[in-house]
Amino acid sequence: MANATASAFLHNLDCLGFRPSLHAKGAFANISFTADIFTRLADNNKAFEATSHFLFEKLNPARARTHFRHCWPIIHYTSQSRLYRLAAFHWLQELKRQNHLPAHILLRRSYLEDCHGQHMNDLMLAFSNYVLKAVQERKKAHTTFVPSIDASGTGDKDTGIKQTTIPSSAKDRN
Repeated sequence: MANATASAFLHNLDCLGFRPSLHAKGAFANISFTADIFTRLADNNKAFEATSHFLFEKLNPARARTHFRHCWPIIHYTSQSRLYRLAAFHWLQELKRQNHLPAHILLRRSYLEDCHGQHMNDLMLAFSNYVLKAVQERKKAHTTFVPSIDASGTGDKDTGIKQTTIPSSAKDRN
């Protein structure tokens, strides 16, 4: 189950445009973004930091810049890593309170100390699902449908213009 959950999480990252060569540089360059991402054998904290920061940026770029301004980019890994994970926990906690993360997702600060196990896979899949949905809704809200007009003026089924039909019972009342 962990591998399927991790695979779904990685698929969401891919759909959102995450590319390790662009989004996991420097201290994050050697992370293996595979289905074993949050196992004991992986570089769990760095994997969480790189992927969660990417997701926070996708969710709200302006807020991510201000929220993580003291700890991102991580330059002094030992001190800033801990600060980053604390700030990320607070934002995730807010999302949980606002019901953007499912009720069954457990969120504890201690989970972000070692960032491994099924609870991390579940959390990151739920978080990436929410971000993917938010990004899609934002794109949909910015997409405007403009119906085409048939230049001949004869009307065409393919113009995209819908006609409203008045039910016969409404006609009878007039």
